[in-house]
Amino acid sequence: MDPEKLAQEIYAIIGPAANIKKAYNCMTRLRVCLGLQDAAMLGRLKQLDGVMGIHENGEELQIILGPGRAAAIAVQINKLCQAAGSAEAPAQE
Repeated sequence: MDPEKLAQEIYAIIGPAANIKKAYNCMTRLRVCLGLQDAAMLGRLKQLDGVMGIHENGEELQIILGPGRAAAIAVQINKLCQAAGSAEAPAQE
């Protein structure tokens, strides 16, 4: 799946921008800190084509995407947050 389209689908589930406190990546995972998350959100994320899995680590939600894809999706998620007019874009590492 195209990284931009997958980012839009992920954002539609975890957004709006105000819910995304931080979005960054490691080699294989999009890592986001959200204001609110629930089991329904996690279930919808797991069903997305291109999402290999989900891991919760404290306040951080890790969306497993695979090598190379995580960085591209993190960039797109941050662009979507900025375009949504959030007062501040999510912090990145």
